[in-house]
Amino acid sequence: MMIQKHPIMTIVNIVILAIILTYVQAMKVKCGYCTNIPETKYVTILTSAILVEVLAVVFFPTQMRNFFMNNMWLILVLIVINIANIVFLYQFIQKMKVVQCDQCTSEWRRSFLHYYSSFVLILYAINIVLSIMAVLILSISYNPRSQIVAK
Repeated sequence: MMIQKHPIMTIVNIVILAIILTYVQAMKVKCGYCTNIPETKYVTILTSAILVEVLAVVFFPTQMRNFFMNNMWLILVLIVINIANIVFLYQFIQKMKVVQCDQCTSEWRRSFLHYYSSFVLILYAINIVLSIMAVLILSISYNPRSQIVAK
C-alpha cells in the first residue's frame, strides 16, 4: 500500500463516513421511527459508495488515478453523489430533530452530523455562488477583439 499525500485528511474523511454509517445503523436498532425516514436509505447507500471510493483510492492510488484520468466524467458523478449525500444527511438529521426522538437526539453523533452537514452545505453554497460570480465576471469582461493572434 502506498502512503497518501494527505493521510490526515484521508483518515478524517474515513472517520466521518464511519460515523455516518454507524449512526444510521444504530438508529435502525434503537428507533423504529428513524428507520422509516426515507433519507435513511439514501444516506446509507451514498455514504457506502463514497467510502468504497475513498478506500479504493487509499489502497490503489495509481490505478484509481489512471482510472479517473481516463474517465473524467466520473469525477462529476462523484461530486453529485457527495452533494446528494450531504443534502440527504442534512434532511435526515432535520427530520429527526423535528420528531425529537429521545433515543436518537441525545446521541453525540446526531449533534456532530447536524453541524457537519450544515457546515458542508454552507461551503458548497459559497462555492457555487463564487463560481457563478466568476463566470459572470469573465463573460462580461471577455472581448474577442482583444485577443492577440500570432502571425
